[in-house]
Amino acid sequence: MGLQLNIKSEEAYALASRIAEAEGVSLTQAVIEALRRHEREVSADARFERAMVIIKDMRSRMSPELLALDVNDYLYDENGLPK
Repeated sequence: MGLQLNIKSEEAYALASRIAEAEGVSLTQAVIEALRRHEREVSADARFERAMVIIKDMRSRMSPELLALDVNDYLYDENGLPK
């Protein structure tokens, strides 16, 4: 017999049942997919937060002159078209 997870919550059962019915999968598969989706979202949020820390650190090391540069001047012409 495999591992078991017992959750004694009417709300959890109702939610999982609605998801399973809507997706046409078993309760077990509905729970697995919901947990995977949550894990992906948490992982993406964590990656975003780490990137923001790096970006803030980089900005703190840039000179005021570099921060004042408008990169659009290098990418687009006076009509807003790519150079």
